[in-house]
Amino acid sequence: MATLNRSKVLEYVDKYWNRRNNQFFDYGESDCTNFVSQCWNYAGIPQTNNWKPYDVLTGRFGGTPSWTVVDDFANYMVNNGIAKIKWSSTEAKVGDIIQFYNEARGGWYHSGIVSKFDTTYGLCYGSSRVCQEFCVFSLAHHILR
Repeated sequence: MATLNRSKVLEYVDKYWNRRNNQFFDYGESDCTNFVSQCWNYAGIPQTNNWKPYDVLTGRFGGTPSWTVVDDFANYMVNNGIAKIKWSSTEAKVGDIIQFYNEARGGWYHSGIVSKFDTTYGLCYGSSRVCQEFCVFSLAHHILR
């Protein structure tokens, strides 16, 4: 079983939260789960035939929904024993994935990486194009660890 290196997660978040890694396809405003997949892959979770990105270097398709789609990512990680779902922010650790739910938006719609805990705001996360200082208050969410 692969082990997640949480310091590597933060290293990747710090480097790429505000700029694109050109080795990966850019999904524009819908890039969040692609970004967290890159983070966890960099930090030790290996790609498989069922969890892999679009190959931007060769131009080959073949990326999987579990790499880019919020609920598919969660299902893959849980069903393959890589992560467990936690329903409380108090259980979150730096390097965990936080996913947000909004019924009006069709369900699970956004993924981010827990990047720190702030004494003023609480749980903070990084995602592509979102400042690491954006903090979670009472949004419906779950944690993947």
